[in-house]
Amino acid sequence: MSKVKIDNFINLPYELNSITGNAFWYRDTIGRSSTETFFLEGISNGGNAYLKVINNERDSMKREKNILNWLNGKLLVPQVIYYDVFDGKEFMLISEIKGLNAAHDFYVSQPSTTVTLLAKSLRLLHQIDITCCPFDSRLDIKIHQAKERVDCGLIDENDFEIKYRGKSSKQLYNMLLEKKPSTEDLVVTHGDYCMNNIILSDNKLSGFIDLGTVGIGDRYQDIALAIRSFEHNFKTNKWNDLFYEKYGIENVDYSKIEFYILLDEFF
Repeated sequence: MSKVKIDNFINLPYELNSITGNAFWYRDTIGRSSTETFFLEGISNGGNAYLKVINNERDSMKREKNILNWLNGKLLVPQVIYYDVFDGKEFMLISEIKGLNAAHDFYVSQPSTTVTLLAKSLRLLHQIDITCCPFDSRLDIKIHQAKERVDCGLIDENDFEIKYRGKSSKQLYNMLLEKKPSTEDLVVTHGDYCMNNIILSDNKLSGFIDLGTVGIGDRYQDIALAIRSFEHNFKTNKWNDLFYEKYGIENVDYSKIEFYILLDEFF
């Protein structure tokens, strides 16, 4: 997270204002979503926290709030300190997961250790019993959401992966349908399992963040985005085989990896 110190965020709900107290405020200057994110140093309980604010009827943090509450006790995730809608905005305050994200230079400089940690961390997530998971991210749902986003003109075609540049979102959607897998190997997925969303500390897993897309889906949803993240951050694919080995997958379905990277272009 890239942070810029700012004055306190104004017009907070009364209860939230009492929780944030005299914290120092920093604005996240990197995120691409419609969510504003702030890092609060020294809230009233003495800890640090992140405040997410949405002022957009199309988006909502309610699903993420419910996911965090459901995952609490199952995985290392932030705790929801406060959630409410006030003055037309959604506010969610969550606890800080201490450490550095896996895309930090410190962890990028030791790829073998980092890839091993991320493979084992993903196994932890995928071992959660799906029979009690109330969140659904299966393929038909994701493809329907992708179609809605194409129809509403919400796809940034300038942000496509290099191999897809020059294609329209409709062309890419048709390609998606052609490449759709016939089966799903269902687990509880993160949905955006990239290096930025895994926090490490002292070469150990500290926690998972940005969990708004968690749900039952194909394990390759996470495997594919992990592989893409490795290639972006390490500038090579030489660590992919180590990831497959440490995760525990022998017969890699490369067509699914390609498909789920393509699917992510719509979100």
